[in-house]
Amino acid sequence: MLRFYAKKFVVVDRYLTQLSIATHDPNIRQFDPSTLSLFKEKFAELSQTLEELGLPISKEICDELAVKLSAEPAPVPADLGGFVGRLFDIVRREIKSVYFIALSISERRFFDPSTPMWEVDFEAKFPTQGAFELEEAAKCTALGRSTASGFHLMRIMEIGIHSVAKCLNIPDTTKPRERNWGTILEKIEKKISSRSSGSPPWIFPDDRATFEEAHTLLNAVRVSWRNPTMHVENKYTSGEAERVYVTVRAFMMKLAERCDENGDPKA
Repeated sequence: MLRFYAKKFVVVDRYLTQLSIATHDPNIRQFDPSTLSLFKEKFAELSQTLEELGLPISKEICDELAVKLSAEPAPVPADLGGFVGRLFDIVRREIKSVYFIALSISERRFFDPSTPMWEVDFEAKFPTQGAFELEEAAKCTALGRSTASGFHLMRIMEIGIHSVAKCLNIPDTTKPRERNWGTILEKIEKKISSRSSGSPPWIFPDDRATFEEAHTLLNAVRVSWRNPTMHVENKYTSGEAERVYVTVRAFMMKLAERCDENGDPKA
Protein backbone atom coordinates (compact mmCIF):
# COMPACT_ATOMS: atom_id res chain seq x y z
CA MET A 1 0.00 0.00 0.00
CA LEU A 2 1.23 3.49 -0.86
CA ARG A 3 0.97 6.44 1.49
CA PHE A 4 -0.42 9.44 -0.35
CA TYR A 5 -0.19 12.98 0.91
CA ALA A 6 -1.93 15.87 -0.81
CA LYS A 7 1.18 18.03 -0.38
CA LYS A 8 3.21 15.72 -2.62
CA PHE A 9 0.73 16.12 -5.48
CA VAL A 10 0.80 19.87 -5.06
CA VAL A 11 4.61 19.75 -5.26
CA VAL A 12 4.54 17.65 -8.43
CA ASP A 13 2.00 19.92 -10.11
CA ARG A 14 3.91 23.06 -9.14
CA TYR A 15 7.25 21.76 -10.38
CA LEU A 16 5.83 20.55 -13.67
CA THR A 17 4.01 23.83 -14.23
CA GLN A 18 7.16 25.83 -13.56
CA LEU A 19 9.20 23.62 -15.89
CA SER A 20 6.57 23.80 -18.61
CA ILE A 21 6.46 27.59 -18.47
CA ALA A 22 10.24 27.89 -18.50
CA THR A 23 10.79 25.49 -21.41
CA HIS A 24 8.03 26.99 -23.56
CA ASP A 25 8.76 30.64 -22.96
CA PRO A 26 9.92 32.11 -26.34
CA ASN A 27 11.80 34.86 -24.51
CA ILE A 28 14.08 32.37 -22.79
CA ARG A 29 16.63 31.14 -25.34
CA GLN A 30 19.26 29.90 -22.92
CA PHE A 31 19.34 28.74 -19.30
CA ASP A 32 21.83 30.57 -17.13
CA PRO A 33 23.95 28.44 -14.71
CA SER A 34 21.86 29.34 -11.65
CA THR A 35 18.63 28.34 -13.41
CA LEU A 36 20.14 25.02 -14.52
CA SER A 37 21.33 24.37 -10.97
CA LEU A 38 17.84 25.11 -9.63
CA PHE A 39 16.23 22.79 -12.21
CA LYS A 40 18.62 19.96 -11.29
CA GLU A 41 17.65 20.39 -7.65
CA LYS A 42 13.94 20.38 -8.50
CA PHE A 43 14.26 17.28 -10.70
CA ALA A 44 16.01 15.41 -7.90
CA GLU A 45 13.16 16.28 -5.52
CA LEU A 46 10.56 15.52 -8.18
CA SER A 47 12.11 12.12 -8.93
CA GLN A 48 11.98 11.15 -5.26
CA THR A 49 8.39 12.35 -4.91
CA LEU A 50 7.27 10.41 -8.00
CA GLU A 51 8.85 7.29 -6.55
CA GLU A 52 7.06 7.79 -3.23
CA LEU A 53 3.79 8.22 -5.10
CA GLY A 54 4.29 4.94 -6.93
CA LEU A 55 4.55 6.44 -10.42
CA PRO A 56 7.50 4.48 -11.90
CA ILE A 57 7.14 5.50 -15.58
CA SER A 58 6.91 9.17 -14.64
CA LYS A 59 10.01 8.79 -12.48
CA GLU A 60 11.89 7.19 -15.39
CA ILE A 61 11.07 10.14 -17.68
CA CYS A 62 12.00 12.56 -14.92
CA ASP A 63 15.39 10.88 -14.49
CA GLU A 64 15.98 11.07 -18.26
CA LEU A 65 15.32 14.80 -18.10
CA ALA A 66 17.74 15.14 -15.19
CA VAL A 67 20.46 13.50 -17.32
CA LYS A 68 19.77 15.94 -20.17
CA LEU A 69 20.15 18.87 -17.79
CA SER A 70 23.66 17.69 -16.93
CA ALA A 71 24.70 17.13 -20.56
CA GLU A 72 27.34 19.17 -22.35
CA PRO A 73 26.76 21.51 -23.98
CA ALA A 74 23.98 22.76 -21.70
CA PRO A 75 20.50 22.18 -23.17
CA VAL A 76 18.37 25.03 -24.42
CA PRO A 77 14.69 25.39 -23.39
CA ALA A 78 13.43 24.24 -26.79
CA ASP A 79 15.28 20.91 -26.38
CA LEU A 80 13.49 20.18 -23.11
CA GLY A 81 10.00 21.38 -23.95
CA GLY A 82 8.89 18.11 -25.54
CA PHE A 83 10.21 16.04 -22.65
CA VAL A 84 8.51 18.21 -20.04
CA GLY A 85 5.21 17.99 -21.93
CA ARG A 86 5.61 14.22 -22.16
CA LEU A 87 6.33 13.98 -18.42
CA PHE A 88 3.28 16.10 -17.64
CA ASP A 89 1.08 13.79 -19.74
CA ILE A 90 2.47 10.54 -18.27
CA VAL A 91 2.09 11.77 -14.68
CA ARG A 92 -1.57 12.53 -15.34
CA ARG A 93 -2.12 9.15 -17.00
CA GLU A 94 -0.43 7.23 -14.17
CA ILE A 95 -2.34 9.10 -11.48
CA LYS A 96 -5.61 7.96 -13.09
CA SER A 97 -4.67 4.34 -12.37
CA VAL A 98 -4.35 4.97 -8.63
CA TYR A 99 -7.35 4.72 -6.29
CA PHE A 100 -7.30 7.30 -3.52
CA ILE A 101 -8.68 7.01 0.00
CA ALA A 102 -8.51 10.13 2.15
CA LEU A 103 -8.30 10.05 5.94
CA SER A 104 -9.64 12.78 8.16
CA ILE A 105 -7.43 14.28 10.87
CA SER A 106 -8.98 12.03 13.53
CA GLU A 107 -8.69 8.94 11.31
CA ARG A 108 -5.05 9.66 10.55
CA ARG A 109 -4.41 9.75 14.32
CA PHE A 110 -5.38 6.08 14.38
CA PHE A 111 -3.68 5.10 11.13
CA ASP A 112 -0.39 6.93 11.63
CA PRO A 113 -0.12 8.06 15.27
CA SER A 114 2.65 10.49 16.16
CA THR A 115 2.74 9.22 19.75
CA PRO A 116 2.04 5.76 21.29
CA MET A 117 -1.69 5.00 21.13
CA TRP A 118 -1.81 3.61 24.66
CA GLU A 119 1.21 5.36 26.11
CA VAL A 120 4.63 3.88 26.65
CA ASP A 121 3.63 1.47 29.44
CA PHE A 122 1.50 -0.74 27.20
CA GLU A 123 4.05 -1.13 24.42
CA ALA A 124 6.82 -1.74 26.98
CA LYS A 125 4.83 -4.37 28.87
CA PHE A 126 3.20 -6.09 25.87
CA PRO A 127 5.75 -5.74 23.03
CA THR A 128 5.47 -9.20 21.46
CA GLN A 129 1.86 -9.32 20.27
CA GLY A 130 0.01 -6.60 22.13
CA ALA A 131 1.62 -3.70 20.26
CA PHE A 132 1.02 -5.44 16.91
CA GLU A 133 -2.67 -6.14 17.60
CA LEU A 134 -3.19 -2.57 18.77
CA GLU A 135 -1.67 -1.20 15.57
CA GLU A 136 -3.93 -3.46 13.49
CA ALA A 137 -7.01 -2.48 15.50
CA ALA A 138 -6.18 1.21 15.12
CA LYS A 139 -5.66 0.94 11.35
CA CYS A 140 -8.96 -0.92 10.96
CA THR A 141 -10.67 1.83 12.97
CA ALA A 142 -9.15 4.51 10.73
CA LEU A 143 -10.37 2.71 7.60
CA GLY A 144 -13.88 2.21 8.93
CA ARG A 145 -13.53 -1.57 9.35
CA SER A 146 -15.33 -1.72 12.70
CA THR A 147 -15.81 -5.49 12.89
CA ALA A 148 -12.16 -6.12 12.05
CA SER A 149 -11.16 -3.59 14.70
CA GLY A 150 -13.28 -5.45 17.26
CA PHE A 151 -11.63 -8.72 16.27
CA HIS A 152 -8.13 -7.35 16.93
CA LEU A 153 -9.26 -5.77 20.20
CA MET A 154 -10.52 -9.17 21.37
CA ARG A 155 -7.10 -10.60 20.54
CA ILE A 156 -5.59 -7.94 22.79
CA MET A 157 -7.96 -9.02 25.57
CA GLU A 158 -6.88 -12.60 24.99
CA ILE A 159 -3.28 -11.53 25.51
CA GLY A 160 -4.47 -9.86 28.72
CA ILE A 161 -6.28 -12.92 30.02
CA HIS A 162 -3.19 -15.09 29.52
CA SER A 163 -1.09 -12.44 31.27
CA VAL A 164 -3.44 -12.54 34.28
CA ALA A 165 -3.27 -16.36 34.35
CA LYS A 166 0.53 -16.31 34.25
CA CYS A 167 0.67 -13.68 36.98
CA LEU A 168 -1.47 -15.98 39.19
CA ASN A 169 0.88 -18.90 38.40
CA ILE A 170 -1.82 -20.83 36.55
CA PRO A 171 -0.05 -23.40 34.31
CA ASP A 172 -0.62 -22.97 30.58
CA THR A 173 -2.69 -25.91 29.36
CA THR A 174 -1.63 -28.01 26.38
CA LYS A 175 -5.18 -29.22 25.71
CA PRO A 176 -6.85 -27.18 22.94
CA ARG A 177 -10.32 -27.54 24.47
CA GLU A 178 -9.10 -25.91 27.69
CA ARG A 179 -7.59 -22.86 25.99
CA ASN A 180 -10.91 -21.03 25.63
CA TRP A 181 -11.79 -17.97 27.67
CA GLY A 182 -14.45 -19.70 29.74
CA THR A 183 -12.12 -22.42 31.02
CA ILE A 184 -9.27 -20.00 31.74
CA LEU A 185 -11.60 -17.62 33.58
CA GLU A 186 -12.85 -20.51 35.73
CA LYS A 187 -9.26 -21.29 36.71
CA ILE A 188 -8.61 -17.62 37.46
CA GLU A 189 -11.73 -17.44 39.64
CA LYS A 190 -10.67 -20.54 41.61
CA LYS A 191 -7.16 -19.19 42.06
CA ILE A 192 -8.49 -15.84 43.33
CA SER A 193 -10.76 -17.64 45.79
CA SER A 194 -7.91 -19.87 46.99
CA ARG A 195 -5.49 -16.98 47.43
CA SER A 196 -8.12 -14.89 49.20
CA SER A 197 -8.59 -17.63 51.78
CA GLY A 198 -4.85 -17.57 52.46
CA SER A 199 -3.59 -20.51 50.41
CA PRO A 200 -1.08 -19.02 49.77
CA PRO A 201 -1.73 -15.41 50.87
CA TRP A 202 -1.48 -12.46 48.53
CA ILE A 203 2.03 -11.00 48.23
CA PHE A 204 0.81 -7.52 47.27
CA PRO A 205 -2.06 -6.08 49.36
CA ASP A 206 -4.01 -4.68 46.37
CA ASP A 207 -3.85 -7.88 44.30
CA ARG A 208 -7.13 -9.38 45.46
CA ALA A 209 -9.14 -6.34 44.36
CA THR A 210 -7.07 -6.00 41.17
CA PHE A 211 -7.64 -9.58 40.01
CA GLU A 212 -11.28 -9.71 41.09
CA GLU A 213 -11.92 -6.60 39.01
CA ALA A 214 -9.95 -8.07 36.10
CA HIS A 215 -11.94 -11.31 36.24
CA THR A 216 -15.28 -9.49 36.33
CA LEU A 217 -14.40 -7.30 33.35
CA LEU A 218 -12.94 -10.15 31.31
CA ASN A 219 -16.05 -12.25 31.85
CA ALA A 220 -18.31 -9.34 30.89
CA VAL A 221 -16.30 -8.77 27.70
CA ARG A 222 -16.44 -12.50 26.90
CA VAL A 223 -20.24 -12.57 27.15
CA SER A 224 -20.97 -9.20 25.54
CA TRP A 225 -18.38 -8.92 22.80
CA ARG A 226 -15.86 -11.71 22.52
CA ASN A 227 -18.28 -14.57 21.86
CA PRO A 228 -20.45 -12.59 19.38
CA THR A 229 -17.34 -11.46 17.49
CA MET A 230 -16.49 -15.08 16.70
CA HIS A 231 -19.76 -15.58 14.80
CA VAL A 232 -19.81 -14.58 11.14
CA GLU A 233 -23.36 -13.23 11.24
CA ASN A 234 -22.47 -10.53 13.76
CA LYS A 235 -21.10 -7.12 12.83
CA TYR A 236 -19.88 -4.14 14.82
CA THR A 237 -21.05 -0.62 14.14
CA SER A 238 -18.52 2.18 14.54
CA GLY A 239 -20.16 3.11 17.85
CA GLU A 240 -19.89 -0.43 19.19
CA ALA A 241 -16.26 -0.69 18.08
CA GLU A 242 -15.54 2.60 19.86
CA ARG A 243 -17.05 1.27 23.11
CA VAL A 244 -14.98 -1.89 22.81
CA TYR A 245 -11.87 0.20 22.17
CA VAL A 246 -12.42 2.33 25.28
CA THR A 247 -13.10 -0.74 27.45
CA VAL A 248 -10.11 -2.73 26.20
CA ARG A 249 -7.80 0.26 26.53
CA ALA A 250 -8.88 0.89 30.14
CA PHE A 251 -8.39 -2.77 31.04
CA MET A 252 -4.99 -3.19 29.38
CA MET A 253 -3.61 0.09 30.75
CA LYS A 254 -4.69 -0.98 34.25
CA LEU A 255 -3.16 -4.43 33.73
CA ALA A 256 0.10 -2.86 32.49
CA GLU A 257 0.41 -1.15 35.86
CA ARG A 258 0.44 -4.58 37.53
CA CYS A 259 2.26 -6.98 35.20
CA ASP A 260 3.68 -7.58 31.73
CA GLU A 261 2.84 -10.13 29.02
CA ASN A 262 4.72 -12.83 30.99
CA GLY A 263 2.71 -12.13 34.15
CA ASP A 264 5.68 -10.59 35.96
CA PRO A 265 5.93 -9.77 38.77
CA LYS A 266 4.05 -12.84 39.92
CA ALA A 267 1.24 -12.53 42.47
